[in-house]
Amino acid sequence: MENVRTPRGTRPDFESPKELILVKRASQMRATYQIRLLLYFAQKQHRRLIVEVPESCVIDKNLSQLLSQLCSQFPDTLTIRRR
Repeated sequence: MENVRTPRGTRPDFESPKELILVKRASQMRATYQIRLLLYFAQKQHRRLIVEVPESCVIDKNLSQLLSQLCSQFPDTLTIRRR
């Protein structure tokens, strides 16, 4: 059987004309496919992606690196909000 990749999609939990909001209740956040794809949509639509996480959530190194790369190229595109 061939290894065929099926395209995947994702949707934010909430949308507004200026923002896409993704709510995650995880103890650790990584730069997952879901976050990277929503970030791509946010950039294309000139919106901001807000990822809401618990106060105690640990941000993984790969997500921190993605944030620092974006700050120089696309300021205010990705925000991590602790709640």
